[in-house]
Amino acid sequence: MSSDGQPRNIDGYQAVWEHLNGRPMVYSNQRYEKPILMNPDNFSWVPVEGVPGVSEKLLGVFSERHTEARFVKLSPGSEYTAGGRSIYFVLHGSGTIGADSYERWTTCVVEQGEELSFVADQETEIMVLGLPKLQDVALQIAAE
Repeated sequence: MSSDGQPRNIDGYQAVWEHLNGRPMVYSNQRYEKPILMNPDNFSWVPVEGVPGVSEKLLGVFSERHTEARFVKLSPGSEYTAGGRSIYFVLHGSGTIGADSYERWTTCVVEQGEELSFVADQETEIMVLGLPKLQDVALQIAAE
């Protein structure tokens, strides 16, 4: 209900966010006219320099926050160090991450300053979603 007693229709997520943060949620202006549809099969695998047996397909980097989408492929026996603030989703393959094993659908979230090392037993393909860089946003909110 609004302050005048009238019902207020609001998205559930937005209502919870506003309640927890004690302020209205402000959405940025629309940047894209339509959804972006990509066909990963039409992107080429590019060897990762200095990392034998590892290739990547960079699908895109978006906005000043550097949100990204890409795939990483590891040949058997190769090692790939996964950097921070990203989600790693194994599409196929198997191997180890430190003392733990990974297989299809293993998902890892790596935060800023953290690293994981994937070592492939079988050819492995990983979808990587680079999360937006929000450090300066947190500083702006703290200053308000």
